Amino acid sequence: MSTLGIALLFAIGLVLVFTEVIMPGIIFGLTGLGCIVASIVLAFSLEETFGWLLTGLAAACVPLFLFAMMKVFKKYLALKKSEKGYSSSEVGLEQYRGKEGVAMAHLRPSGIADIEGQRVDVIADGEMIPKDTRITVADIQGNRVIVRAKKG
Repeated sequence: MSTLGIALLFAIGLVLVFTEVIMPGIIFGLTGLGCIVASIVLAFSLEETFGWLLTGLAAACVPLFLFAMMKVFKKYLALKKSEKGYSSSEVGLEQYRGKEGVAMAHLRPSGIADIEGQRVDVIADGEMIPKDTRITVADIQGNRVIVRAKKG
């Protein structure tokens, strides 16, 4: 195989690995890795300097691909991240048990309430609760915050 063919095989491998970063699966990544390894082996059999050049290029691309993967995964996967009043993970809901707040929307039966300055997804226990009604957290069931209209 010629130098140009080996370089083309290497480039195809890089494109396939980058495609794997964008569209996670396993086929593109393994095929791309196979193309890269095959091109390096063929380059060493043709000329040792060319083999080391491709090996160095492959090694230099690893941090770039890892950086790209972290950017893609951070953007598209629901990692534990909070943004101004919103959270992708409902961890620590027990802290709201017994607390008071205000219904920010009509709770029929679910909606949003302000509890200690935090927007919390809640579910009314029983009847609909009108907007701006004072509420009390009655129970926590898994990731559900059960509220009742405050008496008095």
